[in-house]
Formats: sequence, C-alpha cells, structure tokens
Amino acid sequence: MAAVPAFIFHAPAAAQELPQWGLVEDVRFVDPDGGAPVLTTIGHFLPLPDGRTVVTQRVDNELWLFDSDGVFRQRFGGRGEGPGEFRSLSYATVIADSVWVVDPILRRATGLPLDGGSARTEPLPSLAVAPGARHRFRLANGSYLAYAELALRPDGPLVQENPLLLLAADGTRLDTMAVLPDMPLLGRFQIDGRSVSTPLRIPAPTGRWAAAPDGERFVTVQPGPPSEAPRTMLVRMFAASGQELWRRLLPYPEAARLSEAERAAATAGLADRLAQRGVDRRTAERLAAELEVPAIGPPAQWVWVGTDGRVWLQLDGGGTHIPASTWLVLDPDGRPEASVAVPARVYPWAAGPGVVWAAVYDEFDSPTLVRYRIGA
Repeated sequence: MAAVPAFIFHAPAAAQELPQWGLVEDVRFVDPDGGAPVLTTIGHFLPLPDGRTVVTQRVDNELWLFDSDGVFRQRFGGRGEGPGEFRSLSYATVIADSVWVVDPILRRATGLPLDGGSARTEPLPSLAVAPGARHRFRLANGSYLAYAELALRPDGPLVQENPLLLLAADGTRLDTMAVLPDMPLLGRFQIDGRSVSTPLRIPAPTGRWAAAPDGERFVTVQPGPPSEAPRTMLVRMFAASGQELWRRLLPYPEAARLSEAERAAATAGLADRLAQRGVDRRTAERLAAELEVPAIGPPAQWVWVGTDGRVWLQLDGGGTHIPASTWLVLDPDGRPEASVAVPARVYPWAAGPGVVWAAVYDEFDSPTLVRYRIGA
C-alpha cells in the first residue's frame, strides 16, 4: 500500500531538553453517592467527544460509563455469550455512537450504543492468512488490526516475531504494518516437547503499537535500523486504511539499554532458573550459553494515541509496581513536543487537549480514576 512521503526527524538528544509538562489534579471519578467506584483490572480507557469516558473492566467483562464530571452513570456488557456480552473483553474503540469491543473467544466484534439501542455484532475476519495471530482492534473503516506474538521452535526459546497485520472484514491481508526480526523471549523455552518458563524476564527490543480511541489511525514503535549510530527508534503513524501519515526517527531511550553487567548476570542466572524448573543441568547451561541477551530493551514501555492526535511514549518505569515514569509527547505531526514526569503509583491511560486521564493506585494496588490538567 502506497505511503505518503516520509520525513525523518531526529529529536533532541534527551527528553530533558524538551519543555516539561506537569499534571495538576482536576477531577476524581466517583459513584453517584460520591464514593470511589470499586474498580478491578482496567483494560482500556476511552474518552468520548462529549467529555464522557468509558472504562473497561476485564475481570467482569464490563464497560463503565462516566459523565463529563467523572460520575459513574451506567455499565454495559458482562460475562456470557448473549447479545452485548463477552467471554473475553479485548481492546475497544469508539466509532460513531458505539463502543466496539473485540471478543477473540467468541470470534466476534460487538458494537454497544452508548445512548440506547440494541447491540450489534459482526464476525471477526478469518485469520487463515496469518496463523497464530490474534485480533486486537476494530478500526473506524471496518478493518481490523491483528497481532502475532509467539512462534515455537522444536527445541529452544520461544521466539517473538511481532507482525502487525491490517485485515479487511473478509480476512484479506491488506498490509503488514510492522515486522521485527525473530527475537528470543528470555526465560520461555520449548524443551523435549514441553514448555518451560522461568521467572527470568529480560526485556527484548520488541515493538509497541496502539490505535487511536476513535479507530481512525494507529501508531507503531520499533527499533530503528541497526546501522543508525547512535541507536534510534522508529515511530510511524498510519490511517485506518493503512496509508502511512508520517514517520520519525528518535533517539533510543537510555533506560532501555542494558549494561554488560546486566547481560552477564542474566546469562549466569538463566541456567540456575532452568535447572530449578526440572531441566537437566547440562541442557540448562547449554541454552544459557547459546542465548545472546540483547543489549537493548523495548524502545518504549507503552504507547497510546490521544484524542488530539498526540502520541504518548512511556520511556521508562516499566514493571508491576507502578514506579515513577517519564513520557515523551509527540505533536500530531510526530515532532517531539514535551516531556512529562509522572509520579509513582500514577499510570496515565489516555489524553486529550490539555488533559490526561490516569489511574492512581493505593498501597493495595486498587485504582482510583483521576482527570488531570496539563500544566507547565
């Protein structure tokens, strides 16, 4: 598919050289009685054009609707196989007057009208052209993004291949949007016909991608050409049709680089972890010696597209305990615009003109939803 002429832009050497944006608390989301809603695992956060927001609850397979003042008003969905119910609530987009949710288990997409009306369903496109892929997003034009993550080798590590595919409603492959080289996922192996996992997780330089809340466009982030010195990451924005809108080469985050000591420690510890999982010592040592630990991790911990077309890239702070993080903001044309320092236990989920929606986690990891204003 033809792409528009691409402009390569090298960003400032560090996020610290950009203007620093701050977050000022504006609204805390509440239930109608003024208490905090009891949220479980947040799957997706969707700002609506009229100021309302939809939050998906993956534990209960529900969508919760909040008004523009952050007050809970209604829930949709639920567990089941009937109209408007889900076995697996995956990613969601807001298209026209409905939230469209992909359910990979039931192999269908469901459109839930937010202001009344019956749920609509459509079958997911065939994945015959992409065995092993999984549907992710329904885009505004009715096409789908599908993603394949893992491939097995007869004996050795699981391999991350990362093709991101654009599929028509009939399953025709329209384009392959991004493909990374085969990359071992450290700590996960196929050995003698059985799968073996260890607690060891070293971040490989895999890609990231996200669709805009309205499904009109999507972004991909991956390591730039290996020939680039210093190393870069490549950010590309596409229309739902697959047309490339822009691309940018940006400096690879320092936080994603692994030191020689970190790589050596990973190699030394891998054999022990495999042996603890029942792999004989000689095999464990051979696999550890043969597996080259990458020198860089993912170019971004996470990425999403704001309702205003800006791209937010999380450069550091990966992990399960919500540490402090640094985000790089690209303007709607992909040029670096600002850096945002986010405090610990605050995780941004979405952004719009002048605002950020985030989950704030307490000491029990229970989230409270907060809308922030962006300030200097």
